[in-house]
Amino acid sequence: MAKRRKKYSRRYITIMVFMAVMFLMIGARLVDIQIFNRGRYVELGEEQHILRRELQPNRGRIYDRNREPLAINVPAATLIVDTRQVTDAYQTAAHLSPLIDASVGEIARQIKGRRGSFEIARKKNVTLAERAETLNLPELGVRRVMKRRYPKGRTGAQIIGFTDIDGVGRSGVEGKLDHVLRGVPGVEVLLKTAKSKTLPHPRYQQKPAADGNDVVLTLDIRYQRILEEELLRTVKQYSAESGAAVLMDPRSGDILAMASEPSFDPNAYRQYDMASWRLRAITDQFEPGSTFKVGVMAAMLDAGFKHPLDTVYAENGVYHVMGETIRDTKSLQTITMREVIVKSSNIGIAKSVQGFDRNTLYSYLNQFGFGAKTDIDLVGEINGILKPTKDWVPFTQLALSYGHAVAVTPLQMCMMYSTIANDGVYTQPRLIQATIRDGKVFPRTGRKNHKVISLQTSRILKRFMSDVVERGTGVQADIDGVELCGKTGTAHMVRPNGAGYYKHRYIASFGGFMPKEDPAVCLFIMVKDPRNVYYGGQVAGVCFREIMERIIALEGLDYFSQPSARIAKTSVRVPDFIGMKSGNAVEVAASSGLTTLKQGEGRVVVDQHPSPGARVQTGERVVLFARNEKNVPNVVGMSVRRARNILIEHNYECVIEGSGVVVDQHPKAGRSAEPGTRVKISCKNQFSLSEQLE
Repeated sequence: MAKRRKKYSRRYITIMVFMAVMFLMIGARLVDIQIFNRGRYVELGEEQHILRRELQPNRGRIYDRNREPLAINVPAATLIVDTRQVTDAYQTAAHLSPLIDASVGEIARQIKGRRGSFEIARKKNVTLAERAETLNLPELGVRRVMKRRYPKGRTGAQIIGFTDIDGVGRSGVEGKLDHVLRGVPGVEVLLKTAKSKTLPHPRYQQKPAADGNDVVLTLDIRYQRILEEELLRTVKQYSAESGAAVLMDPRSGDILAMASEPSFDPNAYRQYDMASWRLRAITDQFEPGSTFKVGVMAAMLDAGFKHPLDTVYAENGVYHVMGETIRDTKSLQTITMREVIVKSSNIGIAKSVQGFDRNTLYSYLNQFGFGAKTDIDLVGEINGILKPTKDWVPFTQLALSYGHAVAVTPLQMCMMYSTIANDGVYTQPRLIQATIRDGKVFPRTGRKNHKVISLQTSRILKRFMSDVVERGTGVQADIDGVELCGKTGTAHMVRPNGAGYYKHRYIASFGGFMPKEDPAVCLFIMVKDPRNVYYGGQVAGVCFREIMERIIALEGLDYFSQPSARIAKTSVRVPDFIGMKSGNAVEVAASSGLTTLKQGEGRVVVDQHPSPGARVQTGERVVLFARNEKNVPNVVGMSVRRARNILIEHNYECVIEGSGVVVDQHPKAGRSAEPGTRVKISCKNQFSLSEQLE
């Protein structure tokens, strides 16, 4: 009995000791939680009921030089599903399916496969928020956000670039200046209830987001639209592989327009091949052919190695030298330096450059910008190729003289022509005009200028290039009433990895500026692998003319002889609205800073006041007289393609007889005719094939 009592007593003591130890441990833990680490555990408890949310800043907007918006932010909606509130995944999915254009099964799988809250639809149309809120589903939340929008669509797309779904710039200016545009996020702290409802937290102050800076480009969106439309038309007409063009102000270095085809719409960039995102004017290189001769001639004349009246024997079109054969498309004999450029003689330029110091030639070409980036504010620019003289073989200098053995970008070529136009001064190209922060404008400065050739040399080259357009290989770029300077180029395409040249694939190019005295715009065009017709003058030269004619029609001819007009333009020249649809006329008038008053019930403008070309104050009203018929436009003297495009634009059917230039039309110009009337144009060739060859 005593043993049993002793046994129970020992067990009792053990239990009591164990319980005492447990109580001590629990007490120690409570002391630790309540006293020593109270702050930490209070914070952890609060964290379960606190939601920290990042406040996204508004991304900076992008404008053209006239403050036309190119990239803006628009309201959007993001839908959030809290899986903890979902009672029936398929029922929730059935409600969401019509909203987000996804199947019930697909949505249900997402809900079942996630824990907590997740975004089921991001940055959709803002109307989605209103539709979602009417469902009154406890598991469905709506966040109103902003998304990027490009109001001009394809126009300027490769320059402007785009942002991804997270709002990060991925190409163009959006990518290059992402750090300037994106701003600084803020933070707000919310109190979260047991049912996942959120309320402003009383103890935490919100830190607002700092919006990004706005960016003003040097682009003129009107010029950009013209450049893209004409480049696309040329690429399509000749079934070319691609094309690129650069338009700039040679005095300031401002890029007014820059484009390449194929292109894309940044509002739906995922629907396009990634190659179309690339701005080929800075990312692709090519052998320039005869357009490069101007730079080599500039070096020889400026260094005093050649004089404009010096002559060279052009070997009747075939020249065998150093085991190679150089050919011209015409059989030429003794020609001057001027004729070397005007007639685009490969033999003439190659023989002229023999004996010229190779280091001097390299130095001039390097100062023109070849073999180096221009450092324009865009991602993806390449150097091109200009080999150092130590890597030249004896024939390199000859090949280089007519645009072989060198690789350039369209922007580099435009810079060479701009240097000649700018009295021999190279001005670093500028795409960013200014940034705007808190309403203050900060102009972009710090560009580099340097003298490449003398004023006298640039004037000589302007005379040479003017003759190219008037009577040489560039006659198809000529415009009545304007002195143009230009140079054509037709070069065989290089095979991959430099393995020789394609026999029947070409690069057609044209570079030039206007007007000859005090040039206001410089333009270089490159068309890769045009089919059937491939000469630079016929393909790129015609494109050059079409672009320049449209710019002149937009600005008025005297605009290009009055530099002050670009500085303070208080008056505008009235566009020609006759023949336009009244709706289009109103848009054109508004873009020119004019208001309109329509009289008549028709759809087509048949008369206007003031008359086309009149100079009026900005904001003045133009009266448009409209009815449902119009006058047939005058297309005599135009190329077949241009005449056809104009007639189609005026809603007439075009019937073509012959080819070349329009010499007659029926009905005659000015006759009243209903839209849809058939207009017959008679055409004939005015230039022989030998005059069009280079």
